[in-house]
Amino acid sequence: MNNSALNFLRFLSEANMLHPLSRRQIRLLYQGVYPDENLVAFIENPLESWENSYQDGELLLFLTLLFVQLQKGSTLLPLNVCEVLQRHITLAEQILEQKFSETEALLSLGTQLAAVKFRSWLVSEESSDEESLAPVQPLIVRRNVGWSFHRFYTAEEVVKKQFFSRLERTDYSDSAISEALQQIFSQNEFSLHQRQLAAVILACQNRTTIISGGPGTGKTTVCAQIIRTIKNLNPELESSDVALAAPTGRAAARLKESVQNQLQDMSKFHDLRSSTLHILLRFSRRSNDFTYNADNKLPYKLVIIDESSMIDLSMFAKFLDALDPECQLVLLGDKNQLPSVNAGAVLGDLSGAFYGNATLATLSAERDKQLQKIMGKVPHSAENHKSMRFRGTNNPLVDNIMLLTHSFRYNQSIGELAQAVQEGNVDKFEDILQKGGELSQAPEDLATTLQQWMELRYKNEYLRSCQQDFENHQLNDELPQDHAAAQAVIAHLNRSRILCPIKGSVQGVHAINQHIQHSWLRSHEFVAGTPLLIQRNSYKLDLFNGDTGVVVKCAEGLGFLCEMGSKFRIISLANLPKHELCHAMTVHKAQGSEYDNVLLVLPSQDSILLSREIIYTGVTRTKESLQIYGWQRELGSRWLHRTLTRDSGILDDNFEG
Repeated sequence: MNNSALNFLRFLSEANMLHPLSRRQIRLLYQGVYPDENLVAFIENPLESWENSYQDGELLLFLTLLFVQLQKGSTLLPLNVCEVLQRHITLAEQILEQKFSETEALLSLGTQLAAVKFRSWLVSEESSDEESLAPVQPLIVRRNVGWSFHRFYTAEEVVKKQFFSRLERTDYSDSAISEALQQIFSQNEFSLHQRQLAAVILACQNRTTIISGGPGTGKTTVCAQIIRTIKNLNPELESSDVALAAPTGRAAARLKESVQNQLQDMSKFHDLRSSTLHILLRFSRRSNDFTYNADNKLPYKLVIIDESSMIDLSMFAKFLDALDPECQLVLLGDKNQLPSVNAGAVLGDLSGAFYGNATLATLSAERDKQLQKIMGKVPHSAENHKSMRFRGTNNPLVDNIMLLTHSFRYNQSIGELAQAVQEGNVDKFEDILQKGGELSQAPEDLATTLQQWMELRYKNEYLRSCQQDFENHQLNDELPQDHAAAQAVIAHLNRSRILCPIKGSVQGVHAINQHIQHSWLRSHEFVAGTPLLIQRNSYKLDLFNGDTGVVVKCAEGLGFLCEMGSKFRIISLANLPKHELCHAMTVHKAQGSEYDNVLLVLPSQDSILLSREIIYTGVTRTKESLQIYGWQRELGSRWLHRTLTRDSGILDDNFEG
């Protein structure tokens, strides 16, 4: 056989780019298809499986690439195999700081893959006949595109069919929208930036609208004004007709709080529903699926989803299947943040092309003219409106997306630092960081950094409250929203956070959590004041992966205090789903949350997890102050220039640039 394929597999393994999948992940991957034993064995342990089985260089390279694509969150192995190969070789060389000696031979082997007819037990061919789209083979080859696991292929076909069929106008006329906005703005003393106003207009005109922008660009302000304007256009719209949602409970709560604060004059909308996508679709343990689906549509006229970049492909497909064709959909997000933990990068796929033009324009000439006319009549919007005309060709999302560019929230330094990360500008990044103020570099000693952080952020009053203020409450008690001690403890917990890109190593989440637990709380066990992070969904308890809370002492012992919508609850530690310490958490887990103060701890060695997106996401979690530990110019430069690439087939038939 060609040994370059086997050596490539070993090289990736040394770079820690191959992680065996769990049995649960494999079951999900193989839903509805025949679980071939050879492929399952390869996915469970690629290197050991191959060295003990058949010897076929082309098949080995194919499976290796398919597997590493899966690990990187891609849903497709493109036919242009050599480009993908070079990408993974380069990353592994950076991690290991050594060259792969057989690149030329491997690329030569890669050029042959597109022409290879793999075994019928492994790959089936795409068919235009819907009745034939139920092969038992785990993989499918897509004409002129590449190979996918059948599960991802099916989900992408749902997204393509459902999403692109929704790119149409609503029945609201431009004159009605203009009148509604004139009335709203004449009665309220507020103004919107040009692109914010344009986003509101697009959301009224369109059945589906994407609004993408960084933190502080006013996405939730736009969300509130969309609801206000559509209510004006449709007086019969009730709060029960509107659903707010986000991938995590914390993000859903933030969205609801922000929107309600801006709709205080609309008393009938004070009870707006906001939930995670899982709750919105009503997961049923009996059927192990969602109650709302293609046969039982969601009962809403308007659905607004925040943090859309966090939605994975499979979840987005299930949501679109359950969405009524007449329902208006607004997706809010930040394309520059990390994509979802699971496979897919839907927001990036749909909005990525518009970030490639210097003006970040998204409108056709005709729609740009329409919006300029409407905006010109809106009170408190007298600025000279710039053209937002997109010069690209044949992009189906033209007129259905708006990119927000002006940040209102950041103090100047944090905004500039985030911009430097997006630009991959290391010199600018370091210059801003060295200015001090609300931005600073931590001391070189990590233990000293952590000690100073805890002394500054966690006052004795917080620990005293966790130990004494809940002693009269029972486990499973529900506390009202105005419970002073619960409010104070949860607010204090959510005010500051240590974030790490990785879990392992001395600078990772696990080591830091243990260090703080031992040195600050003087305990190897959970004690009052210990923050916890939920790691697995529990629909029975309404707790979800990513939820946080704190251990408090109550009448029956220790309980987990957490915020649940408009109330607080104390849950027995024994009843909690899988959980872990949360003095520090990963940047991934923090996505969708904001903190006044952030300590970002960077690792001392390179990792495949480090990229521009993870640094950007970590930096933009803070509203007031940011401290960075472990910045090294050589590694930092590498990370700011390394961008995540996820291959998919969502745009294969719908987009030409």
